[in-house]
Amino acid sequence: MAGAVRHHVVTAAPDTFLRRKDFADTDRAGESALSRLTTAEELVRVRRGLCWRGKTTRFGMTAPSLLEAAIAVAGPGSGPAGVAAAHLLGLTTQVAVTIEIAVAGKVPEPLQEVRFRSRSFTQREQRLSQIEVAVLEVLRDPASAEES
Repeated sequence: MAGAVRHHVVTAAPDTFLRRKDFADTDRAGESALSRLTTAEELVRVRRGLCWRGKTTRFGMTAPSLLEAAIAVAGPGSGPAGVAAAHLLGLTTQVAVTIEIAVAGKVPEPLQEVRFRSRSFTQREQRLSQIEVAVLEVLRDPASAEES
């Protein structure tokens, strides 16, 4: 099992998130293999059950941006809200200290420097992309953008 997990991680494309549920029949051996890969700096642990495979540089594994990590934690149908949405769309030069994420449905456990906002399940059902969610959020709060 550990060999299969390692093979899956090593062959994964750089800059991708890997979830524990991505590995079929993950048992304690698989979880231990993921833990060892994190210790060996083959993966970066984002939170329990979610890891990041970044690019390997001479300084170590690259980490995901806070926005990418928050959206991965929030799940499908989520995207930036507030100033983060306006910044993604190029409507402001401001960079939010605390990133706001619009979540389709139930808000996940807190993540440092991230504020999750609950929205309707229709975003998930309609499979909205990050950009589409950002447009809806800027329309909901036009004061977050510097441009009209």
